Amino acid sequence: MGLESEGTAIPHFTIGVVDNDAFALAAMGNYLSRALADSADLDWLTTSAATAIHRCLTGPCPNMLLVDVSMSEMSGIEVIRTIRERDSRIMLLAVTSFPLDEYAQSAADAGAQAIAAKGDVRQLTATILGVQRRQPYRYASIDFPLVQDAFTRLAHHRQRDGIDSLTPRERTIVELSADGNTSVNIAQQLGLSPATVGTYIQRACRKCGVKNRVQLIALLAKRRNTR
Repeated sequence: MGLESEGTAIPHFTIGVVDNDAFALAAMGNYLSRALADSADLDWLTTSAATAIHRCLTGPCPNMLLVDVSMSEMSGIEVIRTIRERDSRIMLLAVTSFPLDEYAQSAADAGAQAIAAKGDVRQLTATILGVQRRQPYRYASIDFPLVQDAFTRLAHHRQRDGIDSLTPRERTIVELSADGNTSVNIAQQLGLSPATVGTYIQRACRKCGVKNRVQLIALLAKRRNTR
């Protein structure tokens, strides 16, 4: 399961890391700087999902971005999908302190090349090197896509209507809305605040190119009727 670091030599590469936990970010940066000193340079660290997306899409970007899955500003899964829909070069690695089973499928669907546990630093290093070598990654029964394959799939979906660009949480909230639930109902079901539900709806509207919840629900209804 996963990747091994052995194999042919690879050119020196660069890494970026986004994690909204400043302490965890600094610790990971220190570790990677030492463990990968002969293979990679740590390009930058940021606690901001928006900053990571901006740097990856608007200017020189690192060869690989490590993305913490659980962030408050924007989920790591959404960060991965947002970048992968628009970029076919950077390699994306989801990292988490939670069990990998919780996020592996979502990370693969969003276009990540692998997922790794923060606490297993040896396996994290091996996974980083394997991804850089373009080795296929498999976790349990989940096959993670190579960069170009993920980009082709997600860019195509984004061009259609945007529904496929939604994160699992956004899709759930939109579907609950389409079933007649109010923001208060959805918040109670998912353990969120109504304001947070509203934020998810706004993000989904932006991704799908619609103005409001009514248009968003209509778009989902159209998708359901064509299947």
